[in-house]
Amino acid sequence: MRDKRQLGIFIPGFLDDSMLKLAVPQTARMIGYEEKHLPFFSRTLRRVLSDPNAYRSVQIPKRLGGYRTLDIPNHDLMQVQRRIHSCILVRRYVPSPICHSFVGKLYDRSGAAEERWQAGRSIFTNAFAHLAPGPRARRDVRIPSSILTVDLKEAYPSIAADRVFRVYQELTGDPWTAQILTHLSVWRGCLPQGAPTSPMLQNLVYRELDVALATEFNKGPFRLTRYADDFTLTSLRGYIDPKIVIHLIEVVEAHGFPVNRQKVLRWRRKDRRLRVTGINIRRTAERPFSLPRKKLEQLRAALFYAVKTLQSTARYEAERRAAGTLDTTTAKALDQLQKQTWGRIHGLVGFAVQVYGDELPPTIYKWFGFLREETEVTGEELLQQIRESFPVSEVQRSGRELLGDSP
Repeated sequence: MRDKRQLGIFIPGFLDDSMLKLAVPQTARMIGYEEKHLPFFSRTLRRVLSDPNAYRSVQIPKRLGGYRTLDIPNHDLMQVQRRIHSCILVRRYVPSPICHSFVGKLYDRSGAAEERWQAGRSIFTNAFAHLAPGPRARRDVRIPSSILTVDLKEAYPSIAADRVFRVYQELTGDPWTAQILTHLSVWRGCLPQGAPTSPMLQNLVYRELDVALATEFNKGPFRLTRYADDFTLTSLRGYIDPKIVIHLIEVVEAHGFPVNRQKVLRWRRKDRRLRVTGINIRRTAERPFSLPRKKLEQLRAALFYAVKTLQSTARYEAERRAAGTLDTTTAKALDQLQKQTWGRIHGLVGFAVQVYGDELPPTIYKWFGFLREETEVTGEELLQQIRESFPVSEVQRSGRELLGDSP
C-alpha cells in the first residue's frame, strides 16, 4: 500500500472502516453520487490508495525542448475527478483579480438558477487585461511599452498534498471529507499533471499568491495577470527595472513556489511585438489582437487537415456502401468521426473569430473557398453556425493546442 506519509498529511485511523462508513457516503453525495453508486466510489478510493497503476505516465515533447510528464488517471478515477471538478471546485471557486486560467464559465451562487453560470475568463481576457484602460484614462485603449513574463518551475509537482488538503477543508468544512478528496486528487504526494481536478486546484492554491502580487504590482503604470503558471507584467514605461523583476520573484518564492529563472523574459515594444499568452497585443481598441505568423500558419494547416479528414471519411463510407460491406458499427464510428471533425473546425474558426473579430485574415478566407469546394458549406454559413452556438470548449482546446506554452 502506498505510504500515506507521501501525502504530507495524516489523520490517524483514516483507513479504519468505522470512519469510512461516515466519511465516504458523505463525500460521494457531495459530488452527486446516489446510494447505488457507493460501491463504485468506495472501490475507486481504495484503488487509488493501494494500486501503483492508478495512473499511467506519458511523456509529451515541450515546445522549447525536453519532455513534460503527464500522469493520466484510470477510467474510474477520471470519472470521479470530473465530478469533484464540476460539483465542488468550479461551483465554489471565485477567481482572483489577476487569474484568467481554467475558468471558461463562472458559477454565481447568488444569482437566479437560470443565471448562475456566467461568462468566465480565457487567454483572451488575460491578454485584453493589459489593454483595458484604467478609470481615469484618456484613451480608449491602454498601450503598454514593455513586458515581463515569469513562469513557475514544475508548477504541479510543487503543489504538495497538504496545500490541497487545506483547500478542500476550506471548501467543505470537514477534515474527513477533505482527506478523501485529497487522496482522490493527488498522486505521489503532489498534483498530477493530467488529472481534471489539477488545474482548478492550482488556481485555488495560488489565491494568496495572486492577492499578494495584485496588491504589489497592479497599480501605477503596471498591469499584472496570471494564466496557469505564467505571470505577465506590462508597463506603460519603456523599461521594466531589474529591481521590479527581483521583487516579483521574491514575492512568488516567499509563498513557496519556485520560479523558472531560465524563462524570466522582458522586452520592449520598440524591440519586438508584445505578446501575452501567445497572442500579439496591438495598439487599437477595434482590433486589439493578432496571431504570430507561425501560429496563423499552424491554424490554417489544421483547418486544411480537418477538411481532408472529412473527405477521406466520406470517400471510405461511400466505397463501403457501394460494396455492401458497411456494417452498423463502422457506420456509427464514421458518423462520430465526422461530428468530431466538424467540432474541430468550429473550434479552430471560432478561435480565429475570438482573435480577429469580423476582420479575419486572408488565409482564413482562402480556406473558406476550399471548404466550399469540398463540402458545399460556405464560409458565411459556417460563421453563422458558430455565432448561433459558440463552441466554447472547442475554442479553448484549439487555443491551448495552437499556443501551447508560448511566452
